[in-house]
Amino acid sequence: MIIGIPKEIKNNENRVALTPSGACEMIKHGHRVCIQASAGANTGFPDEAYAAVGAEILPTIEEIYAQAEMIVKVKEPIAPEYGLIRKDQLVFTYFHFASSEPLTRAMIDSGAVCCAYETVERADRSLPRLTYLADVMPGNVKTLMSSEYNIREELRHADLVIGSVLIPGAKAPKLVTRDMLRDMEPGTVMVDVAIDQGGCFETSRPTTHEDPVYFVDGILHYCVANIPGAVPYTSTLALTNATLPYALQLADKGWRRACRENRELALGLNVVEGKVVYKPVADAWGLPCEALNL
Repeated sequence: MIIGIPKEIKNNENRVALTPSGACEMIKHGHRVCIQASAGANTGFPDEAYAAVGAEILPTIEEIYAQAEMIVKVKEPIAPEYGLIRKDQLVFTYFHFASSEPLTRAMIDSGAVCCAYETVERADRSLPRLTYLADVMPGNVKTLMSSEYNIREELRHADLVIGSVLIPGAKAPKLVTRDMLRDMEPGTVMVDVAIDQGGCFETSRPTTHEDPVYFVDGILHYCVANIPGAVPYTSTLALTNATLPYALQLADKGWRRACRENRELALGLNVVEGKVVYKPVADAWGLPCEALNL
């Protein structure tokens, strides 16, 4: 399979989807890897490192999309990339469809196969329970059930509030409403890590590394949608370690067989050949959710 690694063009996204080591593994499996020139430069991986393991360096993003059967990215495609994605092309990246209707509709129109990192889950889809967290966390960590009352009480005394709600593939619920800001001390900092999925604070809106913060009612908001892009080397290593085994399965077997044999990967399929196949995405935009026959 021809694997394409474009340079990320989202604001200050310095990561790259595949390290030279990852490219080497792909090539060892018999695949052809094409990477856009300087795609890894901001991460600390020069073109020469990719060329040394046998990857092909292509000068433009258009050439990457034109040649690749499978695109591996870090962040969701943005508007200039929409027209480059074609029918039956497999795109493996973070999508966060529930936070962007234009992206969802563009990928439906493209006819591509969109497999989202954020909804690839282990088969049992398990998450820790509160008692377990209370047992394993240090003594100065207090655990509470999430309720409006508890959230309001904690906000009164907090200097820093970090929102990190995750409902895989769906919009994040608004757990902190604007009226709650009145009870907080001026200058309190709110960081919305869930902004990729629409944010869990009512007053959140996406920001960038160039212009990361804004105030609402005296409360400082930080809602950068690609926070790990600020530390691209370590975050690229972590991302590749997590995604490479799945990317290899998709490349080795093709997406249909890989997803048929691995339920974890099948959960990653969100939009396939013009149809939404992941219910939370369909629900977010009032679209039909189609059954997928693998």
